[in-house]
Amino acid sequence: MSRLLRLLVSLALVSGLLWYAGGLRQVIEPVVRADLGWVVLSFAVIIADRLLMTYKWTLLLSSRNVLLGILPGMKIYCSAMVWGTFLPSTMGADALRLYMTTRRGLSGDVVLASVVVERMLGFIASLCFGIVGLVLLDQRGLLDARYRIVGAVGVGVLAAAVIGFAVSLDPRVSDFFFRRLPARLAAHRFVARLERLHQTYAGFGAGRAILASFFGLTLLEQLVTIVYAWCTAKAVGVDVSFGVMAGVLPLTLLVTRIPVSIDGLGVFEGVFVLLLGLAGVPPAEAISVGVIGRIIQTASWLPWWLAQNLEDRRQSVVPGRT
Repeated sequence: MSRLLRLLVSLALVSGLLWYAGGLRQVIEPVVRADLGWVVLSFAVIIADRLLMTYKWTLLLSSRNVLLGILPGMKIYCSAMVWGTFLPSTMGADALRLYMTTRRGLSGDVVLASVVVERMLGFIASLCFGIVGLVLLDQRGLLDARYRIVGAVGVGVLAAAVIGFAVSLDPRVSDFFFRRLPARLAAHRFVARLERLHQTYAGFGAGRAILASFFGLTLLEQLVTIVYAWCTAKAVGVDVSFGVMAGVLPLTLLVTRIPVSIDGLGVFEGVFVLLLGLAGVPPAEAISVGVIGRIIQTASWLPWWLAQNLEDRRQSVVPGRT
């Protein structure tokens, strides 16, 4: 029922956006006439983004002595993203990553804890870029005074997120919580596993240098995402400055985190249209940027998805059978 509702939300939002933009033809024409040079550059940028994302994840895993190569990690990451496109939120892709890595014999507890750390630091980095985005748009006179309240709230949420993440890595937190549970509840298998998972998660706090490097790479990766969006805009002939895109995209991605549609479909495009509209970009052109961005992104994942599937098939062949 939840997936059906989110699918209906996506369809409703997409239909409303197409009507607002003047019809499907107005959106598709810029995509069909896209500049090949900018398309190729966009493809290269998104591949670099995936490589950077995979590298920082393997770096995080290696801090707990769990080794995963860049190429296997890239296949797992991109395969999970392809399948995750059809799931209601990023958690679906994360669950697939966990499944595919544990099939390789990696520790499920460490992989799960690394995904949680990745998501929390990714959220903090997104908040940082979102606040910077508000400042950039405000400096260009694209926002009125009401949005400054949003910026103040964002700073408060960022501070709370940083403090919450730091506290969550303190092993004394789990000790304080679990030792105060009733003995019968504390002895339950699920509670014992939850405590072990938190201990594994808190173990990442011992490698502060790795966490700092990971966070720095996360900021760089989100900057590369902005470059990608700007390149896709150029591909469909949308004349928008890099500074405006640096203000618009982080805010759009922050709102898209709200799990109300399938893969953010309709939500991303709606916020994108609203914010680019402040810079004078027509709705149809803004939607075209989102469409070609999704196409190139999916195309960049597919070779790795295919390689992972072929590998899975080879591993599933039983010796002696044809």
